[in-house]
Amino acid sequence: MTDPLDAAERLARRVRDALTAAGLPVVDPGPDEEPADGGAQVRVDTWNRHFFGLEPEVVVTWWTGPRLRADMVAAMTRHDLEHPSVRSSGETHAAMCAALVAVLRGSGFTAREHDNDMAPFNVHVLAGPADG
Repeated sequence: MTDPLDAAERLARRVRDALTAAGLPVVDPGPDEEPADGGAQVRVDTWNRHFFGLEPEVVVTWWTGPRLRADMVAAMTRHDLEHPSVRSSGETHAAMCAALVAVLRGSGFTAREHDNDMAPFNVHVLAGPADG
């Protein structure tokens, strides 16, 4: 019997490989769980396993570059919702979510926008392409 966590880790590696092959930057989290650069972060999320007894899932998050991220956070802290960085960040996340789903589906993965309302632009990867 295959351990669900091991299976999710293998799927995450395949997702990273597919995104890299497509020319997208794949980033790892930094010391504060936030990557230093922009790009796709692929991770195995065990939140549901711990709290609801569900299997771990593979999630892809798009991170904007550090300058846009910092500008958007500063604007939000000032409650300046009209600042261009706020719209740019939102539009970038929406576009990249759709692009990531398209790239992964085109590579044979089963992927969709995540149904997590706390992270609406995440991509949930359900399965990889058949081997061979």
